[in-house]
Amino acid sequence: MNTRFADFFKSQWLTTVPLYNRDLSGQTIIVTGSNTGLGFEAVKHLATMNPERIIIACRDTQKGEKAKEEAQKRSESRIEVWKLDLADFASVIAFAKRFETTGWPLHVLLSNAGVALTEWSVTKDGYETTLQVNHLANLLLILKLLPVLKKTKESGFEPRVVVVASEVHSWTKFPEQSKESIIAALNDSKQSDIEERYPTSKLLNVYMTRHLGPILQKEGISIHCLNPGFCHSELSRTAAGLRAIFFRVFKFLMARTTEEGSRTLVHAAVHEDLLLKNGPGGRYWTECREMSPSPFAIDRRLQERVMKDRLREVYRQQFRITYSAGANFGSAGAKELKLRHKMNFKPTDFFRNQWLTVVPLYNRDLSGQTIVVTGSNTGLGFEAVKHLSTMNPERIIIACRDTQKGERAKEEVQTGTETRIEVWKLDLSDFASVVAFTKRFEATGWPLHVLLSNAAAAFINNQWTSTADGYETTLQVNHLANLLLILKLLPVLKKTKESGFEPRVVVVASDAHFWAKFPAEEEDPISALNDPKRTRIEDRYAVSKLLNVFMTRHLGPILQKEGISIHCLNPGFCHSELARTAAGLKDIFIRVFKFLMARTTEEGSRTLVHAAVHEDLLLKNGPGGRYWAECREMSPSRLAIDRRLQERIDTTMHGAEL
Repeated sequence: MNTRFADFFKSQWLTTVPLYNRDLSGQTIIVTGSNTGLGFEAVKHLATMNPERIIIACRDTQKGEKAKEEAQKRSESRIEVWKLDLADFASVIAFAKRFETTGWPLHVLLSNAGVALTEWSVTKDGYETTLQVNHLANLLLILKLLPVLKKTKESGFEPRVVVVASEVHSWTKFPEQSKESIIAALNDSKQSDIEERYPTSKLLNVYMTRHLGPILQKEGISIHCLNPGFCHSELSRTAAGLRAIFFRVFKFLMARTTEEGSRTLVHAAVHEDLLLKNGPGGRYWTECREMSPSPFAIDRRLQERVMKDRLREVYRQQFRITYSAGANFGSAGAKELKLRHKMNFKPTDFFRNQWLTVVPLYNRDLSGQTIVVTGSNTGLGFEAVKHLSTMNPERIIIACRDTQKGERAKEEVQTGTETRIEVWKLDLSDFASVVAFTKRFEATGWPLHVLLSNAAAAFINNQWTSTADGYETTLQVNHLANLLLILKLLPVLKKTKESGFEPRVVVVASDAHFWAKFPAEEEDPISALNDPKRTRIEDRYAVSKLLNVFMTRHLGPILQKEGISIHCLNPGFCHSELARTAAGLKDIFIRVFKFLMARTTEEGSRTLVHAAVHEDLLLKNGPGGRYWAECREMSPSRLAIDRRLQERIDTTMHGAEL
């Protein structure tokens, strides 16, 4: 603890917090938790500075409307009340999506909402409430609003994120730091002390700000955190008994008025001292001055460990929300759905396709184009790279887990082309690797014309395995990581579209999705798919490909609005290394079946090339989200086009919505 009580008393009794003013004409400001307390007082001050609009983001919109009425009395600014429940990740994502659809810039995000609870409680998302409301949901909100903040920067304004922390972060013992999984320890009532939750959550916010500071600075976005001091507010309104008496007496003796405390928020939101030209992002402010946070907060190794844990958990929650199926769809409806999921794909069609269909090879001039092909050091992806390299693209990136194999693949391809071939590390079983890949690509400034998402796995070690991110490996490698890759590359794809070219995303699915046994009766299918007791490993590959069809059909109309096309395809049953880890009778069966039925890898790759280059897949020739087989548009399985199930999944696919 580097904050002495003497400093605290001096700060509370002897320091007068100044009130700053500035012309905010044209600016849009979001203040969370602003229907009462510090947030409300900050809104009242900011409203006098002539911003274009202020959004009161709060859980209780009735209180929000009352706050709006009072703030509106002293301002001609447009003040709106929007629902935002930080105890519900879906509400956070819905809020961010609603804002993005307005097309408005975002000049200031003032993340103020917080709670201080005295009893252990858990949100519907499964997190201790203080942890989620004060920290995790704030991190998710910032991440989801980044595209808007970046766009605001492109207009010439430096957007700012302000996170309300507290000096109590200096007092936390943070015993969870020694645990293998910090998030698990913080979420375990047996390992964590509820008295520690509020200061710990504020320490996590300081970590978050210091971690994001240099990252957002590269984008021209500033982020800072502040200590408003001990103020009168409704923060500890749930306290009872002796604790409530203590708080009341302590407030009476020590607390600043809510209005005076709010001045620190206003300073952080508007003052020039916080511009990047005057200092780096990630700074900590108290009494409207830059100060050093606690030794805990400036421990770089602990910060990196904590933030890696946090970011992984936020992405995990995006995926959980994406495919959470908790809508009103009972077991009877699920059974009916299963009955209706008879294959609209006959075995005779399969034999005809494999034996009698000749897959054409398409060609096109790809001058100037940049193409990323995942899983392209072997198999279909490698053969697709060889074909595409003959069409004169600017560059092709072989994105793969095993870069040594990638370099050998590059050598073979490079002998027949002048195209620039590069090998980049991409491990789909590690979300951090996916994020690092996308950051590396975005940093180049290159356009992205084609993203060919081909990498996949099947029968991993012939048994159930989980990734470091906590997902069954087939589920993550074949589907979740592909979704994350697409989402993280969207800014590049949008920028490519702005240059006049229609970028394309191609997802390799499979007709195996017709045979998927999808756990439609489960309240939360993603949890069922991640539980070895509820699903069989033999079903994982087919289910992962069904999820890719769902994803493509869902993203199709969304990306189409941005001028980006996305499609999925079935390459047919081909010789490849896909099931290389199969063993025993399964391995024998696959080898015999390949010998009798499989196309060559080169022939199968032609379907990937067609989807990557052919004009039939342009949006002018049909909508996004189509399914292709034998280089022709086809209908996917009845389950994949089942509107009720599609809508049920779509309503919770917030993580994939723009």
